Amino acid sequence: MKNIIVIHGGAGRYSARLKKDENRITKFIEEVLKLGWEELINFGSLEAVYKVVSKMEESGLFNAGKGAVLNIGGEVELDAAIMDGSKEDFGAIGSLKGYWNAIKLARIVMEKTDHVFIVGNGAAKLAEYTGLEKFKEPLKKRVKQYNELKNKMLKGESLFWNKNINILKNLYGDTIGAIALDEKGHLASAVSTGGIWLKLPGRVGDSSIVGAGFYADNRGACVASGIGEIIARFMLCNKIIKLINDGLDADEAAEKAIHKITEKYGKGNCGVIALDFHGNIGISFNTEMFIVGYVTSETLESFILKNSGANIRSLGFKNNY
Repeated sequence: MKNIIVIHGGAGRYSARLKKDENRITKFIEEVLKLGWEELINFGSLEAVYKVVSKMEESGLFNAGKGAVLNIGGEVELDAAIMDGSKEDFGAIGSLKGYWNAIKLARIVMEKTDHVFIVGNGAAKLAEYTGLEKFKEPLKKRVKQYNELKNKMLKGESLFWNKNINILKNLYGDTIGAIALDEKGHLASAVSTGGIWLKLPGRVGDSSIVGAGFYADNRGACVASGIGEIIARFMLCNKIIKLINDGLDADEAAEKAIHKITEKYGKGNCGVIALDFHGNIGISFNTEMFIVGYVTSETLESFILKNSGANIRSLGFKNNY
């Protein structure tokens, strides 16, 4: 059985901010993949996706954890989920305030409680009880972006919230996610996000909804990125796993599902990474770019990792147009 880990840093628009940070982000993707690979070969798929997403939350480079975007009231609210495909068990949290390591709390829900999904004040109390590190304050760049967007809204320059969609097509949705397959054949998925800019307080998107923004079982694993309302309505990951169960490989399933979501909702709304139990990788999106990377024990493009025998291919910012 193959060892494979695939991660993403978000699907969205190739903005000026991203162009400025491209080298820094792609370098970080490669570094976090090295960490993920070591965790995968030593401890298995669940530990690999958990450690990768936690490291990405901590970096402040993405719309998750310490780098999360702000809601309409200027607050950070986090969603996250993790799923152990070997047990078909998951833990999810939504609208978490005051703490940054959302994926850690999602894992606590899965392993330390009898529940699968905890939100709001309950999630914050669980984070406090389990000793998670508190979130100090939003990054300065996020506060600046928040003020710019809110001022545009107040001036009536309404890119803003035409049925909760139009502004999202003009912003970068840098949610993070990871999927992995280990040599025992176990699949796992993990996802974390700050949601979408200027969302209403209490809004929960696709990232903590099983079958929408994430899924894993003994046949496949999948994580999505983009406009949560569209991904949730379409139940994107559920459709991809069903296509894998119907006999398609992960690449075919991802492409077919994104084609269907584009037909229904248009371009510019989502991207997805997928794995099947044979080790096939699926990467598909209908946005301007999708930050992705993967490591496998087979020969791929790019450079060979030292001391692991693995090769790494970091796709970085891939333009789909």
